Amino acid sequence: MNNELIETSVVRASSYRWVVLGGATLAQASASFVIQGLGALTGFLQSAFSLNGTAVGILVTAATLAPIVVMLRVGDLLDRRHEGVIILCGALLMAAGIVGAATAPNYALLLVGLFVAGIGYSATQPGGSKAVAQYFTTGRRGLAMGIRQAGLPLGGAVAAATLPVIAHSYSWRWALTLAAVVVGGGGIIFFICYRRPPVNRSKQAAIRVKFWARVAEALRYRWLRPVIYSGVTLVTAQFAIQTYLMLFLRDTHHMPLTRGAWVLVIIQAAGVAGRILLAAISDASSRARQITIIISMLATAALTIVLPLLPANTPLYALFTFATFLGFFAFGWYGPWVVHITDAAPSHATGLLLSIAMTVNQVAIAATPPLLGFLYDISGDSYLTLWWITSMTILLAVPSVLRTDDTARRSLPKRRR
Repeated sequence: MNNELIETSVVRASSYRWVVLGGATLAQASASFVIQGLGALTGFLQSAFSLNGTAVGILVTAATLAPIVVMLRVGDLLDRRHEGVIILCGALLMAAGIVGAATAPNYALLLVGLFVAGIGYSATQPGGSKAVAQYFTTGRRGLAMGIRQAGLPLGGAVAAATLPVIAHSYSWRWALTLAAVVVGGGGIIFFICYRRPPVNRSKQAAIRVKFWARVAEALRYRWLRPVIYSGVTLVTAQFAIQTYLMLFLRDTHHMPLTRGAWVLVIIQAAGVAGRILLAAISDASSRARQITIIISMLATAALTIVLPLLPANTPLYALFTFATFLGFFAFGWYGPWVVHITDAAPSHATGLLLSIAMTVNQVAIAATPPLLGFLYDISGDSYLTLWWITSMTILLAVPSVLRTDDTARRSLPKRRR
């Protein structure tokens, strides 16, 4: 036992952990360049294929539907196998799917390519989080995970700044081709720089349990339910913003898509800051992690209520200021949310518990764009309905998160004989 503790201390004390953090952040940013970049291209794809609001939402759903099916298996594999190999395979599969989407002659085949890319994306989120969690202690984990999770809005910000320009100057096909190159390169770099830490024998014994038995045990955690509630509602707001903000600015503020993309860039950049700062603040205690999540929920709900009420002649500086606050909370919550899961989860089930929570999030991610698009269509093209329903879903989840009995790290419940 002492040898295991010494071994763990050596790994954690190593400066190599910052290499792992940098590689995981790059891999996440490159994957998000694709998935979140789709939001920046919806206007161009809408024009290219003459899509209504529901069909625009299905574009994003196509890329986010696959993780619902495969992410649990990926999480189980991450507890058993080499994270670097799994993330590399996921990145290359994403690149292949995006190349297929870029060459698609019609809307149906475009959706197929995006679905394949979504299968690959299933490895990046839980894989990178688990890799970072293994190399950082609880006291520094919030900051490290915040930096790593900042890769999501960072990749989205870079995508929003570049992909619409390429799509406008050349075509959306060239924009997607660039996205494929970026995600493939990010996965290769992470694979080259990552070394898996030693796995102790007790952990190896724990993960020999059959897959569905492990899932059933994990679902018995009471603390996991409110974490899932908060994640679902906040990720709903996040993807509502990514999918429909540029269209909202075009239709109600008469803002060209290329200029609206810069509002999205500001939101994503503020999300980078939010993920790092909120996660660092949450390092004070496990209760602090919960408080930062609740504050993010309340702030995001308030801002999405105000968003459709902004006058059409709102000055650009005021719109940018509003976007900064919106991005900080609506995108920044993810850092402390992921750290809360990794802190509470036993080491032999970290990958699986992350994947369970992220799989439920993926259901919301996949359902949000087409559902909100459908509500927009049947409400007479009303963005007020779209944004206020987003806000109400968050407010309805706040009471359950407030009642959470957030105690110290739990061990897996004993299996029934």
